[in-house]
Amino acid sequence: MSGDDETDGETQGERLIREDQDALFSALAGVMEERDLDEQDLVPMLVEAIYYYRSVAYVAGTAKPSEAGMRMDLDRLRKMIDEVQRDYRKNAAAVIRDVVSMLDATATVVEGEEISGGSGH
Repeated sequence: MSGDDETDGETQGERLIREDQDALFSALAGVMEERDLDEQDLVPMLVEAIYYYRSVAYVAGTAKPSEAGMRMDLDRLRKMIDEVQRDYRKNAAAVIRDVVSMLDATATVVEGEEISGGSGH
């Protein structure tokens, strides 16, 4: 890998994934604001969306989808979710610190009326 492929310890692929995640989070924040949803409302919808889109990906990406194959794919999804959950539990203090910092920054921007379009992040 050349030096051009990595910036600040982040590969181009990692940067693209982060940018896609940022765009998704921004879109979700927009929907939450538009529909007057809070995080408690959004979480069950996101869980349903995760399983829906994983099922679509399985069926669309498989020549002969089957119930057994879908069950196996959903088991792999569950393992992926379990890994993320373990990571959040392990790093709970850092997660709390990051979320508090983000909420404080958002509150400062709102109070200072510095919002100029975009997601406010």
